[in-house]
Amino acid sequence: EDYTEEEEEEDTDADDGDDDWVDEAEARRMLSLAGAAAFTRAYLASVLAELAAAWRDHRRRNNNNNNRSSSSATSSSSSSYAVSSSQQHAPPLRRTPGFWRQLAWCVWRDFVCLTREPLAVFMDLAIFAFTGSMLGLISHQGRGDITRSLGDTANNIAALSLLSTVSALKTFGRGRAVLLRESGSGLNRLALFLAADFLDHVQTLVKSAVYLALYYSFAQPRATLGLFYLVTIGTVYVCTGAAYLLALTLEPAAAQLAAAVLALTNTLIASTHAHSVGIERLTYNLSFARWALEGYTIAEADRLAGVWLLARCATLQHLDFDMRDFSLCLWMLLVLGLAFRAAALGCLFFNSRVSLG
Repeated sequence: EDYTEEEEEEDTDADDGDDDWVDEAEARRMLSLAGAAAFTRAYLASVLAELAAAWRDHRRRNNNNNNRSSSSATSSSSSSYAVSSSQQHAPPLRRTPGFWRQLAWCVWRDFVCLTREPLAVFMDLAIFAFTGSMLGLISHQGRGDITRSLGDTANNIAALSLLSTVSALKTFGRGRAVLLRESGSGLNRLALFLAADFLDHVQTLVKSAVYLALYYSFAQPRATLGLFYLVTIGTVYVCTGAAYLLALTLEPAAAQLAAAVLALTNTLIASTHAHSVGIERLTYNLSFARWALEGYTIAEADRLAGVWLLARCATLQHLDFDMRDFSLCLWMLLVLGLAFRAAALGCLFFNSRVSLG
């Protein structure tokens, strides 16, 4: 009996232990189910939050587009009233610099580019100096009457115009792709043109001085150096404007050939069509070499005195020149140079080749 009671007590304790283990397993299962439910609720809450944020962004973009369309269609007062709070806090757009700031920047950039090519600048000046010295050595100016030196003056104009035109072709002939990209990004084309022309003005003064220093030293004309320098500057100015037009309308190889043709044909027209009429007379008056030739001739004839006065009057009458027209020659060279530049600027703005790169 004692053994039986002890076994019953042990069985009762075992049954109590089994019940405790079952209760612990049930509690663990319930806890895992509760954790899974909490995780599911948190995940669903995050998904719903993302969907709500995406929907708010979509509504905000729609409101912004509607506000932009309404502001472009209405007046400035109504458009300012329709701007939403999201637009007010939007980051400001990049402001394009003004014309004068772009002009100053273009001048500085072209100057820096010029200083990075000292060898090219030196070669240009050396070519001008060599040409001036050679033409001065074979010139007859200062050694006889005006008629004898007229051919040498024509050769001087032809060489000077050819050198100036070919030298200025690289101003706009080498950067069409760069010009297209900069214009597309907001760069003012007028500022770009004026900056390049400003630096070419400086080169015009320097190249004219270098050329004339050698030419005047070897030729020793009767005219004063100042008058010769003014006519030389006018001739180089016109040829530089013509080079702009050729560079913006033709390919580089064709532009060089056209520069040579322009210099030679203008010199021939100035030398052979003094007494022409009609269309030939108009072509003669529009030739820059005609005004350069008259300016050089008047400057040379102005220093004649004594017995050479009679020969001067006969020669000028034969050439249809007038001693009082020296200022007119300079003004015509200036006008022709401005006309070439205006045509080049029009091509820069409206020529389809430049616009398409």
